[in-house]
Amino acid sequence: MVQPQKRMLVKKLLEASLGRILELKTDLVEADLNEWTHIGDVMEKLNLTPLDVELEVPTCFRRERKTEIEYRRQTIDSVLSKLGFLEKKEPKKVMTEQQAILIIQQHERARQGRLRAQFMKEIKMMKVKSKPIPGEDTEDEGKLGGISMAAAMKIQKIWRGFMARRATRRRKLEEMLLIGMIPPPKSKSQELEKDKENKDRRRQLQEQRQKEYHREVKRCREDLERNQREVVLEQLSDQVRNWLNEYKAQTGKIPEYTGEDRSPSRLLLSRQGTDSELSKSTSSKDSKVKKDKSPKSKESKSSTAEEEEETTKAIVSTFVPELNMKKEEYDEIWKNRNEFQNPNQLPDTSIIEQEQMAIMENELRKIVDEMMRAELELLQEAYDKDKGIKSRKKSSKKAKRGGKKSKKKKEKDLTPDRTTESLFEELIANGIIKKYPEVYLNQYLGEKSYFYPVKCNMGKEPLIGLGDFRQILQEYCIIPLFTPHLHQSTPHIKSVMIAGTKDLLLDASW
Repeated sequence: MVQPQKRMLVKKLLEASLGRILELKTDLVEADLNEWTHIGDVMEKLNLTPLDVELEVPTCFRRERKTEIEYRRQTIDSVLSKLGFLEKKEPKKVMTEQQAILIIQQHERARQGRLRAQFMKEIKMMKVKSKPIPGEDTEDEGKLGGISMAAAMKIQKIWRGFMARRATRRRKLEEMLLIGMIPPPKSKSQELEKDKENKDRRRQLQEQRQKEYHREVKRCREDLERNQREVVLEQLSDQVRNWLNEYKAQTGKIPEYTGEDRSPSRLLLSRQGTDSELSKSTSSKDSKVKKDKSPKSKESKSSTAEEEEETTKAIVSTFVPELNMKKEEYDEIWKNRNEFQNPNQLPDTSIIEQEQMAIMENELRKIVDEMMRAELELLQEAYDKDKGIKSRKKSSKKAKRGGKKSKKKKEKDLTPDRTTESLFEELIANGIIKKYPEVYLNQYLGEKSYFYPVKCNMGKEPLIGLGDFRQILQEYCIIPLFTPHLHQSTPHIKSVMIAGTKDLLLDASW
């Protein structure tokens, strides 16, 4: 996906879905009283494979933070090199599964060959001992043309043995290839190379389109500030003034909007005193229906109280409304959109203009609110003078003083003159921030357990597979740290203890 605005929306959907998965995980843990969730029955019922159930870590989050990660690694290396603690290690070559199988086969065949050679050597020694020693006369008789017959026979034997071994080796390789015991020789596939080139080109295009999107946003905002700012500010101020005049004409009072929370421009959408008779009648009908249903509801509540005690209550989700909202936005804008008009997947300027206009209006509303508050204060003072009422400045000062007392003291900054880079270097020097080898979680191979779930405190728990360790690290340590929104909104796991020799898992989780 190359279009930047579409990618941003899909990324928000992905973030919300990951947050919802973590919420469901906490609900399952509280319901089962167990950190491990066994879903063998669900896999069997829905005909799912282990690959379908596996929770994969999206690579887009790490790829977007690539520059930040490289910068941190470079700073760690520079600080450690200054202190003299940097150890240069050669990068280890990753061994594939086929290479590992070939190495095991080679060692096993070598072991069997050594045993067979030792056995044949013993047989040969026994034959040599039992063979009679020939006399000198027989050697003289075997000479022919200056070449010994025994030497010629020995050369023939060695050569014929070499040819026979080579032929058997070839036949053996052909049989192993036919059976599938040995993988065929690797040849560069053009399709795989094209696929890799397309992926690299698509990622470069994503970065390029993202830069173009930011440039377009900046240009659009400058145009709006230059051409539309004064017009929108005047329109908003006129709307608020008209509404204030209408409110004063209907009620005979000046509305109080001195607080920061109450915004005159926001309250234009919900005006006071404009409820129709239909809405009042419907509200009265609803109240009557509620009164009629009240005794039945009491009986239903008493019957369902016992069921609620037995069942566990789920956490109120913070991601479901976000998922629904983003899904509606996607359906409205991108689902039935004709992409043939934009083959190069350039940023859509109309959407950018709408978003920037909304942002500018929100900023201008604050300015209009401040202007209206100042005008309302002047009107209130003039109204009080006409009525002969004293001004209320003293009471406002007292309220302000009282508000100041209720405010909490801000925490002092213990490092006011330090930059984040210097603090980061100090943490590295003290050994709090350490350098870990770059390991990916998919290198920790192993399958999940396929057992059925067991109720808590009902006999032995089913065995746990290596894939379960991998998944629980993803859910507790990796996914909550993708974005600040996920970290703040998901249920917090303060600490995780990994017991045993799990160096690969620790490096992958860091």
